[in-house]
Amino acid sequence: RAFAERELAALLGLSQAEIESRYDEIVAFADIGQFIDQPVKTYSSGMFVRLASSVAIHTEPDILIVDEALSVGDFAFRNKCIKRVQDLRAKGTTILFVSHDLSVVRSLCESVLVLYRGEACEQGPSSQVLGNPQHPYTRSLIASVPEPGRTLTQLPATPVSTPVLSTTA
Repeated sequence: RAFAERELAALLGLSQAEIESRYDEIVAFADIGQFIDQPVKTYSSGMFVRLASSVAIHTEPDILIVDEALSVGDFAFRNKCIKRVQDLRAKGTTILFVSHDLSVVRSLCESVLVLYRGEACEQGPSSQVLGNPQHPYTRSLIASVPEPGRTLTQLPATPVSTPVLSTTA
């Protein structure tokens, strides 16, 4: 147990006392069983993400940055993480959530910023941006989400024009 605690503490810069007070909660949430006592370098990528996610969301952060982390792991763990992020948001934590999973974006985010080629192409309230997208790229993203009964070959082709940049002398 002491080895895993040191590694957990190092992961996010928490003090030993902070890890000790949250250890059981972190370990239960990560749900990696007896592997918790093994060196982190021996973990699979999924086990590492489970542990890192568990530590991160048990630190009571003011700002939580989640960058595609929920795309790794099984469905039950993903749902457990989403619930915990919702709880943190309800407590006033600012969440910066980066994802291509529009169903999770809809459920977690009040506002959305869509990036296309590194530039903001659309932003606003989630319901507006995802419900009535204005930019062709946003429409393409939404159109690519499969609906029940629709096969991949039935997905609409939504070409997105490449922006043309020009300079004048």
